[in-house]
Amino acid sequence: MTDQLDYTMTDQLDYTMSDQLDYTTRDQLDYTTRDQLDYTTRDQLNYTTRDQLSYATRDQLDYTTRDQLDYTTRDQLNYTTRDQLDNATRDQLEYTT
Repeated sequence: MTDQLDYTMTDQLDYTMSDQLDYTTRDQLDYTTRDQLDYTTRDQLNYTTRDQLSYATRDQLDYTTRDQLDYTTRDQLNYTTRDQLDNATRDQLEYTT
C-alpha cells in the first residue's frame, strides 16, 4: 500500500506538475504567438488596408476634385478670357479697319 501510495502520489504529482507546466507553457506560447501574430497581421492588414484605401480614396478624390476643378476653372476661364479677348480684339480690329 505504501509503495502503491508513493507511486500513485509521486506519479500524480509528476503528471500534474508536468502537464500543468506543459499546458501553461504550451498555451501561453500558443496564446502569445497566436495573438501576437493575429494582432500584428490583423492590425497590419487593417492599417495597410484602411490607410491604403483612405490614402487612395482621399488622394483620388482630392486629385479628381482638384484637377477637375482646376481643369474646369482654368480652362473655362482661359477659354472665356481668351475667346472674349480674341473676339473683342478681332471686333476692334474689324471696327478699326
